[in-house]
Amino acid sequence: MSKGSDLLPQTGAEGPSRGRRRAAYRVVVAAALAFFSGAAPAAEPVTPLLPAADAAKGEKLAVRCKACHTLTKDGASRFGPPLWNVVGRDKAAAAGFRYTPNFLKLGGAWDYESLNALLADPKGLTPGTRMTMPGMKSAQARADMIRYLRDLSDAPVPLPSGSGKAAIASAPASAAPDEDFQGLPTGPGREEVFYLCAACHSLKLVTQQGLPRDRWDELLVWMTEKQGMPQIDGTERTLVLDYLAEHYGIPAQRPGMLTPMAPPPLMPLPPPPAQ
Repeated sequence: MSKGSDLLPQTGAEGPSRGRRRAAYRVVVAAALAFFSGAAPAAEPVTPLLPAADAAKGEKLAVRCKACHTLTKDGASRFGPPLWNVVGRDKAAAAGFRYTPNFLKLGGAWDYESLNALLADPKGLTPGTRMTMPGMKSAQARADMIRYLRDLSDAPVPLPSGSGKAAIASAPASAAPDEDFQGLPTGPGREEVFYLCAACHSLKLVTQQGLPRDRWDELLVWMTEKQGMPQIDGTERTLVLDYLAEHYGIPAQRPGMLTPMAPPPLMPLPPPPAQ
């Protein structure tokens, strides 16, 4: 008796009935394996939405990318490869970047729908990826971001042919929001704080700090110089600091709290500047 036959009922000599049971067993096992290891559903296509997609909205959504990628021409690899010229570039082809094994198995170039699949479910497309970004649920949001990424090039890949009006008509009348922002209060700067901070930290860790605006500013400097966070400048920095100071400053809307909460060990503060 073979070792594998121990998995089957022992009912005597091999025969037609035994053979049918063995075949049925194999079918059941194959079906179970397919069910539990099956791939995630395909992402809703974005090609029909691209002619009318909003690159300005995509640029705002791409704030989340800055935590790990450079978006400028000649930008170097960071925690992820640079995204300049990503549309149309061969997959796993950024010079000097060490890709995970499943990324190396991807073939072809990053066209619109392959980028769509990656943004919809990074871990589903490439299990074991170091990408921490959760999938973007909204097809319109993915289209807006891809439209913006397409513009990061000296020679952007042509947009798919199609009428902008037709694309707008095909979009849902009221798409569900792409993010719930994990309880962050509504206000200018919420998206920037969410996308920049949540890429590397628990938002609970961030919102427990309770710091005045100048100390938030010092903390951003420390995160940039000591922890490798990308530089945040201009309007984006102002939005982040104003939002954190308003909603998570002193007293940070905590009745009865006399002093700010001490920063947790995972996010130490820099020493005060020398006088």
